[in-house]
Amino acid sequence: MVEVRLFGGVSAVVDGDPIDVGPAKARALLAVLALSPGAAVPVSRLVEVLWGDDPPRTAEKTVQTYATAVRKALGPSSLTRVGSAYRLEVAPGAVDVVRFERLLSGGDIGAALEQWTAMPLAGLDAPGLGPVVDALVERRLVAVEADLERRVDDDPAAAVPALTELTATHPFREGLWALLMTALYRVGRQADALAAYRTARRHLVDELGVEPGPRLRELEAAILAQDAALAAERTGPGRGAGVGSAAGPAGVGHLPRRDVPLVAREAALDQVAEALDRCPLLTLVGPGGIGKTSLAVAAAQRFAPSVEGEAWLVELDQIATSAEVPRAVAAVVRVPEGPGQTVTQALITGLADRRALVVLDNCEHVIDGAAELARAVSAACPGVTVLATSRERLGIVGEQVVSVAPLPVAGAAELFAERARAIDPSFELEGCRSEVEQICERVDGLPLAVELAAARIATLAPADLLARLDDRLRLLGGTRPAGGDRHRSLRATIEWSHDLLAPDEQVVLRRLSVFAGRFDLAAAEAVVADPDGPLDEVAVDEALAGLVDRSMVVAESGPSGRRFRLLAAMRQLAAEHLGESGEAAGVADCHTDWVLASVRDIGRRLEGWDEIVAVDELSERWPDLRA
Repeated sequence: MVEVRLFGGVSAVVDGDPIDVGPAKARALLAVLALSPGAAVPVSRLVEVLWGDDPPRTAEKTVQTYATAVRKALGPSSLTRVGSAYRLEVAPGAVDVVRFERLLSGGDIGAALEQWTAMPLAGLDAPGLGPVVDALVERRLVAVEADLERRVDDDPAAAVPALTELTATHPFREGLWALLMTALYRVGRQADALAAYRTARRHLVDELGVEPGPRLRELEAAILAQDAALAAERTGPGRGAGVGSAAGPAGVGHLPRRDVPLVAREAALDQVAEALDRCPLLTLVGPGGIGKTSLAVAAAQRFAPSVEGEAWLVELDQIATSAEVPRAVAAVVRVPEGPGQTVTQALITGLADRRALVVLDNCEHVIDGAAELARAVSAACPGVTVLATSRERLGIVGEQVVSVAPLPVAGAAELFAERARAIDPSFELEGCRSEVEQICERVDGLPLAVELAAARIATLAPADLLARLDDRLRLLGGTRPAGGDRHRSLRATIEWSHDLLAPDEQVVLRRLSVFAGRFDLAAAEAVVADPDGPLDEVAVDEALAGLVDRSMVVAESGPSGRRFRLLAAMRQLAAEHLGESGEAAGVADCHTDWVLASVRDIGRRLEGWDEIVAVDELSERWPDLRA
């Protein structure tokens, strides 16, 4: 069994014995992978973390060398290569930092603090891990404050020494000063409590130029008045005037009403609800039109009452930059900015002592801002859960990801019927189930496409609709009444995602449209890469990994290994871009060469011991043979 320890440096234990992981960069690579055990971390991310903005020319090959060292130390099955990414194959519970995060998220503060034995990643020289350490330290401080709040209530005298040390180390954390003042007052040291206030004020005024916040000022007034209520009042982090009143009524009233029922998503809703119970930060990922927002709102409506908390939906599709994310959230949550605070700091102050769920919807175009805010809120507000929807994961420590899948054919047909009946109450599914199911299969079970197809039922019978689906992007031009402009047509939804891609990713996507069926990484390299140009095999690997991360290409595992495919509508749009680029003929030639080479290889194997596997591969190759 492999155990990875990140507190007090980076080390590993295999079957109870400490082992040498290798040089400093190898330990840094292990640290990055161990922070997200079981998740594929792209090589580009590893390069960024290990060398920052100035990587060596051979950085990617050097990463491979360090990965080999880690695999040799931990065992051959401990580290796997996934396209242009690496994945650490250990259970999350085998990493001490992950255990700390999970215990803290589960509310077991005492057990979480027992995991913290020393500063995480101590002595590690990895530029990209600084923010990770800062976030972990912040989460620990929040946990320590919560633990000390309980101790101030139970035994204030015992809490004074720890609070005295912490306020000296962290003089700008007003929550710690409030606890120290309260503990001192409760043990009969009124003068010392007031002296603590003056010390806190001196730090804030002299070094930051701001006065203490309302909580400390009101606490000082209560001490001066010898308020009897102070002897029993809890004044821990986040408590005080103005904090609880900013958000209006509690509960799911902050969420929009769903005008239409959530069809054929019961299993997915149960999965998301279960994940919300376990995780403080959850991201629903999937391509545009897959139904992430509807699923997130339904999950929030179920989750908020169960924890007696508040819930808000923050729609980010109308903002343009990452810098606008905190202000958009603050406007919905109705948290005012305080003097000398950033918007993010004001949000943390306003949410620090509340149970709440914040849904960040449509994060893909402001992914950095959404990730930064989610990281800050998760670290500093233990009672707040963040549920994000995006076409790619946020990529931060502690994030859990649920991939929203297309609807199965039967479920998609039920959705089609539900939406068709809203337009024509006389619509009966049973009389045309076969045609409707074929329509749903042709649009890959994408809920938006199903809804847009159903909207055509006023003028087209299902059989007529099916006959016109070859040009699905034009047919599903859309009159969907709900959603923003980019959800009013299938084309607009896919173009929105396409425009967010990096240039290399756009090139690879349009060239991949030449594949009619599923393909593997070697096929993509053979057809898409420019052997003598900038888009070599390594660049194709990285671009393909990015397209999978951004839900533009579907990755599937099977008996023959990892396979990729494009959803039908995505393939049609990419093929249009390929035609406009002037590359279509050259890419088609490469595709033909690949198909011929592949079939020749299958032909040879059909005559040998590998016949059964070759027959399966031939079946998989038929769509491209037809093309």
